[in-house]
Amino acid sequence: MKKIVREGWKTENGFKTGYLNLLFTYMKQVFSNTDLKPEPHINSRITVWKRNYHSLFEMLKNTGVGFDSTTKMIEALTSNGMLS
Repeated sequence: MKKIVREGWKTENGFKTGYLNLLFTYMKQVFSNTDLKPEPHINSRITVWKRNYHSLFEMLKNTGVGFDSTTKMIEALTSNGMLS
């Protein structure tokens, strides 16, 4: 995916038409024995990632909510000011 972005296939609203075919070609070069295909495998992963990212983004906008990079956990202040 990083190579596709570097090559200009990424736009403001997503990816240009045909990026899945290019991705499949790159996957076959690197993982010649794989049976994974961009559709549905990667496309469904992107959909799940977008949904989870949006949920996390909305949570982290709230006061008292943060992310601890050491424990890789979301932290929130409770009503008594303690972290949970």
